[in-house]
Amino acid sequence: MDEREIEAEYFDSEIEICGKVPKSKIKGLIQAINCQECSDEWDGAVVTLGDPEEEFAKAIEQLLSLKREDHHGTIWLCNNYARWGELAEIEEYCVENDIGFRRRSSSYGEYNPEIKEFRSGMESYEVYAIDADGYPVIDASVVIDYIKAIEAPGNNTPTEQQTKESLEAYETMKGALPLNVAPLEPFEIIEELES
Repeated sequence: MDEREIEAEYFDSEIEICGKVPKSKIKGLIQAINCQECSDEWDGAVVTLGDPEEEFAKAIEQLLSLKREDHHGTIWLCNNYARWGELAEIEEYCVENDIGFRRRSSSYGEYNPEIKEFRSGMESYEVYAIDADGYPVIDASVVIDYIKAIEAPGNNTPTEQQTKESLEAYETMKGALPLNVAPLEPFEIIEELES
């Protein structure tokens, strides 16, 4: 067991599972949700969706009952005591099986709040820092570097080095924002992936 496992911190996390999901991937998703010990309301009882191996139709019905119109028609779950603010079982299953989600964790002690985004078709997930209201934030040092590169003293024609520094700072700021993430789509179970 590594040091991260031993000294884990536990804090609030919520997840919205979204998009079109093939029926063949639902059993694994239900198992991941059951392992994660989430609730459908803050400080609520743990949601158990039943055994998808024995009562698949009932488990699907229970899963679909978690769709929330106030969350874009996604499956919404939360955990007040998520290890490192992550919902690792669900997140890993979703990424491995191309199922979209947005996970938001709160701040705790030295840890800043963050959002982790993944959508079907993405090569990798994106993680970005947010403020307490859920808006993306950028490290002030990156913005300062960008401003310095743009406002460098001298004439109005930037040097090659100033241009390079300005572009590097711009790319760093751009990389800190969720610019390439599609909006959340309602959760839907489909028979097979549509081409």
